[in-house]
Amino acid sequence: MSSRIYKLKELVESFSVRAKDLGGSENLPFLGVSNEKGITESKYAAEEKGDDYKIIEKGCFAYNPYRINVGSIAYVEEDIKGLISPAYVLFKVKPNKVLPQLLLTFLKSSEGLSQIKQHARGTVRQALRFEDLCRIEVTLPDYDKQTEIIDRYKKNQLQSDSLSTELTHQLDLVRQLRQSFLREAMQGKLTADFRSAHPELIEGENSAQALLEKIKAEKKQLIKDGKLKKEKELAPIGEDEIPFEIPEGWAWCRLGEIAYNIEYGTSEKADLNSVNIPVLRMNNIQNGKIVLDNLKYVKDTIKDLPRLYLFNNDLLFNRTNSWELVGKSGVYKGQNSVMTFASYLIRIQFIEQISVDFINSYINSSFCRESQLEPHIIQQNGQANFNGTKLKNIISPLPPLSEQQAIVSKLDELMRTCDELEASIRASQQQNEMLLQQVLREALEEKKAEPVLQTVSATRKSNISERTILAAYLIRRFNSDGFGRVMMMKLLFLVEYICQIDFESKYVVNVAGPYDELILEIESKLRRYGIYDARKNKIDNHVRYHEMMGVATVDELFEEKFSGEKEQIESIISTFKKAKWEQCEIVATLYAVWNNRIIKGQIINDLALKQDFLNWDPRKQKYTDRLDSALDWMRGNNIIPAGWGSVIEK
Repeated sequence: MSSRIYKLKELVESFSVRAKDLGGSENLPFLGVSNEKGITESKYAAEEKGDDYKIIEKGCFAYNPYRINVGSIAYVEEDIKGLISPAYVLFKVKPNKVLPQLLLTFLKSSEGLSQIKQHARGTVRQALRFEDLCRIEVTLPDYDKQTEIIDRYKKNQLQSDSLSTELTHQLDLVRQLRQSFLREAMQGKLTADFRSAHPELIEGENSAQALLEKIKAEKKQLIKDGKLKKEKELAPIGEDEIPFEIPEGWAWCRLGEIAYNIEYGTSEKADLNSVNIPVLRMNNIQNGKIVLDNLKYVKDTIKDLPRLYLFNNDLLFNRTNSWELVGKSGVYKGQNSVMTFASYLIRIQFIEQISVDFINSYINSSFCRESQLEPHIIQQNGQANFNGTKLKNIISPLPPLSEQQAIVSKLDELMRTCDELEASIRASQQQNEMLLQQVLREALEEKKAEPVLQTVSATRKSNISERTILAAYLIRRFNSDGFGRVMMMKLLFLVEYICQIDFESKYVVNVAGPYDELILEIESKLRRYGIYDARKNKIDNHVRYHEMMGVATVDELFEEKFSGEKEQIESIISTFKKAKWEQCEIVATLYAVWNNRIIKGQIINDLALKQDFLNWDPRKQKYTDRLDSALDWMRGNNIIPAGWGSVIEK
């Protein structure tokens, strides 16, 4: 088999037939091209001009010359005939030159798209004419070998698509985790320890109610001094309006009570002249933050300036957008009086005793979204709106100022963890796409390409994150007053060895049984992921696990990562459900010495197993009288090693 480089002019020929040349357009469907769906019914056809449309039929490639740069090209496999815009480019492959599916795959690949952009013409709107298409180059093997290549690619594409779906699901789990953190923060669960440690900072004069009284007095003085306009008094908060419980020392308030200014942005037309004043628009609010991308500008002489200059810590709220995006907010962190904001945004300026970052976190939480925003969004002409009057009346939980700051600090830490998780997943998505493109490239060039999932699955064996999920699941199923690190370590060992899950663990002899120092990294990740916090008890020095807000995601993560082993793991859990930590220590140690003997090919009998157990550590002598019953229990529950894994030694 040999490959060579072809120009597409050697492989394809134009197909341009008008409906009027074949008897007219009557009874023929109007079609278009979608990047995702291929050939689709057209919703925007000029049906009265149907006779001028081009005929599209089986064997045709079709693309909009202004859209092919994003992969919007399709091939007609079905035996159909229809009409397509006369602006579209249509062509067919020459006989016995290239398989249509292989050519389509190439043109939608990163290499194909790169050449499309290279050969397209135009400045503002680039277009790829048929003669431009013909200059594209592709490396192809002999025609009779191309079916093998496309079959191999499709197999890898199925695997890649499966992985892509999983990674997208993981991104959704991170999004859910972010919302879980926000919900816990708004209910005061993130800072329960802070309140216990600093009661003086949340009581009496430092309580939220006292803070509201101070703000009310300050606003009253500003009105008296002529620095603030008197506004209509906001309605008291009714009991039926309160969406969830808050800790003692907190209060409920309306945003209008704690803000001194709420106003719309400028409606002046902006342009791309960067020597002028940047205007923040709705696209500049992303994931609760202000991003300074794709800016537009207005002159500093417009009537709205200097009044609408932004100041550090101004909160911007998106009042008009799609249903999903209206209501997003972010905090401007920058120099005063150098930027402004557009009319689709509302600026909120708060009294100094309020943490604007806390309020921003609340507005971006599902609590606020579901109870305060969505019930009052108005949908008109395809856009959703939420006005300033409604914004003033949003009710918000209000902790004392010191606790607001503690919540913001904790959320910053947790959101950084989410950012790291998201970045890792997106890197995996990019790697997955690159591997699939490599499969195509190497296949066309006759190199042997490794299947995508072989490359991905090779890292699964040593995936500490998956081992952390397994540990989290075991903790969730067993966590009680007597459960801690010792019992979790033994259960994790037994599940790994019984189910033969290769995490490349490094178990060694420890007084309490098999021990792996990676438990410390697992506990660190449990804390970073906001699932469990490992704390040492000051009385007995035992490490125990305390739930954090991310614990709600554990079951779904376990189901996703261990679906193949789930039944066997659940059986082990059921077997040990009523066991105490001492029993787990005895069984895990007996299992380890028994497994050692199988691996080493040594004699196995109860006397030898018991002696190995006692030789494990001098402090094992206290269990001498329990070993016979433990061995009987192991055989009765089929907890019998198979000689899998490594020998566990000191």
